Amino acid sequence: MEAMRDKKRTSFSSRLPRAAIMACVLVLAFEAGFVWHYRYRFWDANYILLEKKQEKLETGPADDVAVFGNSRFYHVQPEVVARALGVKRVTNYAWGYCGVETYEGMLRGLLLANRAPRAIVVDAIPEIFGYPEQLLTSRLNDAFGIGFSVTVPPLAALETEARLRDRHVFWQVLSQYLTPPSVRYRMRLIPGLKSLVNRGALPPLPPEYGAIVSAWEEQGWFYFGDPGHASEEAEFEALEKATGPYKLRKNSRISRRYERFVRLANEHGIQVIMLPLPNNGLVFDKFRQFGIYARYDKWLNDLERRYANFHAPKPRWLCWPGLLTDGLHVNAVGAHKHMELVSDILSSVKPHLSK
Repeated sequence: MEAMRDKKRTSFSSRLPRAAIMACVLVLAFEAGFVWHYRYRFWDANYILLEKKQEKLETGPADDVAVFGNSRFYHVQPEVVARALGVKRVTNYAWGYCGVETYEGMLRGLLLANRAPRAIVVDAIPEIFGYPEQLLTSRLNDAFGIGFSVTVPPLAALETEARLRDRHVFWQVLSQYLTPPSVRYRMRLIPGLKSLVNRGALPPLPPEYGAIVSAWEEQGWFYFGDPGHASEEAEFEALEKATGPYKLRKNSRISRRYERFVRLANEHGIQVIMLPLPNNGLVFDKFRQFGIYARYDKWLNDLERRYANFHAPKPRWLCWPGLLTDGLHVNAVGAHKHMELVSDILSSVKPHLSK
């Protein structure tokens, strides 16, 4: 009897590894063969755009100029930048919720792929001295953290965080890369699977796919929001509730991270050119009132003094009534005016590229 029990236990234990291996194979097949293959049907178009830009960071010929920024830079047209600077290849890598902490990782991604540009055009950031820190850092903001892990190539991201010697952030970033696709897309995956069961078909691509992803692939830029809408005071007040209260803040951790990015670019002979962005009237007035612009101006002057590759030409802040589509983003008229200003500013900075 005991011999029979031993035989059964041996038989069960010999089958267990096979069952475990088979389960792992099935999970991997589901993740790679289904979820990953059809991920664009389960994901927001903005996140699809992140992945497309991450792919561009690692492939193809090197850019002459790379454009880094958040969603307020979506409308920046590569052809205008190229014409103003007298170069050929320009890519707009801007993405929504992009924090300045991401710039170092994105640059390291370009360097690891042997795609170092001659210059990087970046967005103005007076907000780092006026917004609460949790709205600015991937360490405290989940939207930044997810965007960082999708946009920045893994080795570049982990090297960036390892050099900071911040184990918490390092493991936070690593965990994002190790998260299975089914977990990342679960909010859309479950309805998608129900659609497959009930209708025999997966849901179509997200409705914004054409306006966001296809537009960027075809022309290198796109409008964020309604290009024909002119924002009103209520939208500015709503933005203040979401991003305020506005007051002068140190946020030294963020400014130090930005300086690391400028220093890394300087070490590789890459020019960094900061371009201004218009703010709404309410933000503009309060940033002036509380000394945020004055602190920002002093910081930029210091960066220009210490790093020959960094340029922050004036005007450094703008207020354009009626030319925003919401509290932050320009409408079509504002985008046209901004690109004219961008062209003028870049033309004045152009001699630095030949040094």
